[in-house]
Amino acid sequence: MFSTFNKVFKISLFIFLITLIPTHTKASLKDSISLGGALRFNYRYKAWDQTFKDKKGDFVFDMFAIKANATYNKFFLKAEYRFYPSNFGGSFLKEGYVGYRINSEQQIVIGTTQVPFGITPYTSHSYFFNMQYYAGFEDDYDNGIKWTYNNQNFILDLAYFKNAEGNSNSTKRYSYDPVGNYEEIGQWNAKIEKPLGNISIGASGQFGKIRNATTTDITNSWATEAHFNGNFLSNKQLNVRLEAMYYNYEDIEDHQLTMGAYNSSYDVASEASIYSVAVAYTIPVKAEYLDYIQVYNDYSYMKKSFEGFNDSQMNVTGMMLAAGPIYTYIDYAIGKNQDWFGPWGEYGPDNSSNGMAQGDVNPDWHAWFNINIGYYF
Repeated sequence: MFSTFNKVFKISLFIFLITLIPTHTKASLKDSISLGGALRFNYRYKAWDQTFKDKKGDFVFDMFAIKANATYNKFFLKAEYRFYPSNFGGSFLKEGYVGYRINSEQQIVIGTTQVPFGITPYTSHSYFFNMQYYAGFEDDYDNGIKWTYNNQNFILDLAYFKNAEGNSNSTKRYSYDPVGNYEEIGQWNAKIEKPLGNISIGASGQFGKIRNATTTDITNSWATEAHFNGNFLSNKQLNVRLEAMYYNYEDIEDHQLTMGAYNSSYDVASEASIYSVAVAYTIPVKAEYLDYIQVYNDYSYMKKSFEGFNDSQMNVTGMMLAAGPIYTYIDYAIGKNQDWFGPWGEYGPDNSSNGMAQGDVNPDWHAWFNINIGYYF
């Protein structure tokens, strides 16, 4: 049922787009569409993995993306399709939507669009994001409709998402959502942000329904957050991002919910609070082959709500080098009870629980050194 709806939705969206493209002259077609993309590679060294130790790391293809932007009168389109290695999910749509500018202050979009929750587009500065991302709350994309009002004094987003992007039970997707027995079947979001000179403060709320495919039970899920995003010093070279959030997937069996993306899945605690502090400092260089360097440290902490569940942490220290269209992220990431930074499913008293679910009472720090090199066009 969902697969058929998803196909019909995408075909209808494509037909709608075609009707917006002017066809009376070649010049008008050229002026209304722009294309871009990216190509990225990774050097990886996972300190807990003996294979990486033996090989001194590896250098692998990360991602190739095609991006499209189009405008026609008050209509506009944005889309990004990504190609990853097959073991990382292969190819899938990151985002894609058609929009309409109601006036200079309002617009509405429909399709696969970013969920308005927390600091957008990211709470973090690094290649690895923060803990919110792995719990499904940072850089999340779903299928639905979103209205934005921006009068410079405040920004308001209201959205309804019918379901997550991709197939309901597939891990072949960009952002993390419930998979396995559970799926999102309707979600409301609201976000308000107040600019105050070089800083902004904001808050978000989310309420949705989760369906258990096995029992057919439908339960509630909800989340709230508050955030601060500020730029300081004379040239705004210091950026500070603070966020505190709480989420609760109600009545989940064993208090563990399976999240999936990139052809992988793992369990997370069904109720927790997440706190993050992300600080970055930009150093202008203006050399022939280097425009600027941004150094940063992103820390996040996941406090779980259940007895016997052990908290998770992650920290990323790194720098980003910008040279024209080439961006290089050099990161040293460490985690405790964080499955991406340590052996998967080797936590808890029976040595089988995931780190972001029950976790280990005395976890070790595990480190991942990564260099991501990308050309963006």
